[in-house]
Amino acid sequence: MYVDDWALTTGLSASENVVGRVQGFHLQGSTLEVSGLIEVKPNGEWSITGGTAAFASAHGTIKFINSPSSTATDAIRELDIHVFHTPEATVSTPSNFSLMPPCLLSFRD
Repeated sequence: MYVDDWALTTGLSASENVVGRVQGFHLQGSTLEVSGLIEVKPNGEWSITGGTAAFASAHGTIKFINSPSSTATDAIRELDIHVFHTPEATVSTPSNFSLMPPCLLSFRD
């Protein structure tokens, strides 16, 4: 897992005016789609509205508590993540299984 903390600027240079931040985290091969406002409040909640790979069709909530040292630009949060998802089923066939080609049946009197 790794954390993202990127500045959004008005131009391509890092010295441009910062107008916002993109923050999040990545899990190997899977993502969660989260919806909610990023505010400096003592606590709050975001909704999990989907995901990719292992978390496809995920849903749930993320409750957060802001650290007392959080500011509008630097937030430190404790996250309580509740995710519900159904793992994809794995279907296998026996190694000696094969489909028979169609055959023509004829009947004689």
